[in-house]
Amino acid sequence: MKRVFASLFSSLRSWINSMASSKRLLLWICLLTFVLMIPALSAGFMLDDYPQRLTFWPQFRFPGGPRGDWDLFHFQGPDRSYFQHHLQQGLWPWWTTPNLRLAFFRPLSSLHHALDYRLWPDAAWLMHLESLFLFFGIVYVLGTLYQRLLGVTLTAALAVLMFAVDDAHSMVVMWIANRNALWAVLFSAMALLCFIRYRQGSFPSGKLVGPLCFALGLLSGETAVGAAAYLFAYVLWMEQGPLRTRLLSLLPYALIGVLWAATYKLLGYGSAGSGMYIDPASEPLHYLSTVLIRLPLLLLAQLGLPPADVWMQTPTSILPAAAFVASLCLGVFSLLCYRVLKLQSHTAKTAAFFATGMTLSLLPVCAVWPGDRLLLCSGLGAFGLLSQLITVLWQTRAQHHGIRRALRSTIAIALLLIHIALASVLLPLRISFLASTFGSIVPRAAATLPPSELFPDHTLVMLNAPDPLVAVYSVSYRFLQTQKLGDAIRLLSVVQRGSLLVTRTDEKTLVLEPSEGFLHDPLSSVFRSPSLPMSVGQQVTLSNMTATVLSVSPQGIPTRVAFRFERVLEDSSYLWVIWKDRGFVPFPLPRIGQIQLLPAIDYQLAMGMK
Repeated sequence: MKRVFASLFSSLRSWINSMASSKRLLLWICLLTFVLMIPALSAGFMLDDYPQRLTFWPQFRFPGGPRGDWDLFHFQGPDRSYFQHHLQQGLWPWWTTPNLRLAFFRPLSSLHHALDYRLWPDAAWLMHLESLFLFFGIVYVLGTLYQRLLGVTLTAALAVLMFAVDDAHSMVVMWIANRNALWAVLFSAMALLCFIRYRQGSFPSGKLVGPLCFALGLLSGETAVGAAAYLFAYVLWMEQGPLRTRLLSLLPYALIGVLWAATYKLLGYGSAGSGMYIDPASEPLHYLSTVLIRLPLLLLAQLGLPPADVWMQTPTSILPAAAFVASLCLGVFSLLCYRVLKLQSHTAKTAAFFATGMTLSLLPVCAVWPGDRLLLCSGLGAFGLLSQLITVLWQTRAQHHGIRRALRSTIAIALLLIHIALASVLLPLRISFLASTFGSIVPRAAATLPPSELFPDHTLVMLNAPDPLVAVYSVSYRFLQTQKLGDAIRLLSVVQRGSLLVTRTDEKTLVLEPSEGFLHDPLSSVFRSPSLPMSVGQQVTLSNMTATVLSVSPQGIPTRVAFRFERVLEDSSYLWVIWKDRGFVPFPLPRIGQIQLLPAIDYQLAMGMK
């Protein structure tokens, strides 16, 4: 019996090795990935897809906004008249900081979106298919890159397979507006491959093609900055000679990066005032303190569990402790890699290249909230490193006995189960889950709004909503369906925890007092960073409403706000709604002097998770 099993195992090993060296391997992996990602084709539109679609309607073109089809990620630039228009219309909520800036220079990705929205604006399935082909392009280039670095081996095959089926890529593949990351990483991988082949003497044209690909990546999205991490890691670990000479080979890439950064700033792009994005250039200390927390969490998510998405809904007070635990886990993992891979010189250098590139490529995305969609570029290094670790653990297990041999086998099998077996199951499930939650909440919310015939000459007043984006995007979705638009939106609060106390003090005024304060949900801080306090007596004056801050927390977060409207609250020009369970319902106004205690919104129920 032992001979039979040994023969079967030997045959299986030979088959796996032959598949790993097959020229069709990458095509088979792409086919497997396509099957796993099929649910993305029916995901539809979600989140930022709606405002980008509205950009092509004349009613939504205003001076100071996007400059053309190449500028669709210009949400809020330095133009204050554009800001005031959005604030008055209610596209920015009343608490939005006056210095808000959210503008990203992604002309190539924008032009791709413009082509879609001008030729087939309602064919979401086709746009998803385009994103899938972009992802397959990344897989193919990375497969070639892994084979260049690791040889045509099982190790290289494992690396590209783990990258292809990684469930962390579910969001970036199925979210049309996030396609910029796919373009950026595709060009980044091409730039790195061209640079390596040029330095190895097999592709002289790489001297020009590599920097060109890097430039195209930067023009696609900021994620391409991560390519610089791998270029630096390559000359640091994989080449010989004086370090200064090696670094000089990166000069063309450095010049392109400097030119891109200068253009970015001169044209007014960047972020300011938002709690979601940090500008490292203007807030260096804040950025560095954030890196200490976010980098360990992102690295741990990239190498194993838990997913980085869980930290978006985690209270900020818990994140430092979580980062400390993550750092300890990463320390153990680093020690394991060192002990296992140090004995082979070439393997150790390649592992150091992958680890350095992975870590440094995450530094730019630490300026954004942690999320799995940020792990596309770092996956290049992570799965190269993990494939080496798995292969060496398995190949050297026979050199050990007892607990050491069992431990090596267990670690290798566990990593394979997490990054291939479990990831392959989770990838389609996560795509379907995201489609049924983030993809469905806006159409569902829009369906529960008042009839579109009432919108003209009316102000839609939302006492409470699941988050600011659902409030605005639901109205955007309704417009795309009916081409009817109201005078303005007035979102008064977002209350996901505790309760909401509503007091009517006179015929025109409501006072709202969330038990947990305003701005306690992550998406509310998109429009105002928690580091930008408000003060008692501060007023925000809009065309038909004034919000007055009556009390604040010690951190300057509003806890009680009075909303005084231009007309009596019962005036027919106001459409009052409030969120209940899974949609909006009419809000019965309290009588003068009446106090109502309302429950917080169950966000999981609102999103369709229950």
